[in-house]
Amino acid sequence: MTTAAAVLGALLIVPPMLNVFVQEGVIGGMPATLFYLFTGWLAIIVLVALLVRLHK
Repeated sequence: MTTAAAVLGALLIVPPMLNVFVQEGVIGGMPATLFYLFTGWLAIIVLVALLVRLHK
């Protein structure tokens, strides 16, 4: 399962996915691209933490 989380994390930052969110807009005071990257990063961290907790 951790391999799936790693693959998902890699897929979140490939250029085709990033191009969807490259915009001039601002979300929460930061550019939309940064918001997307930080939100995806947080989601992967939470997913891995849940997987580790379930594995114990």
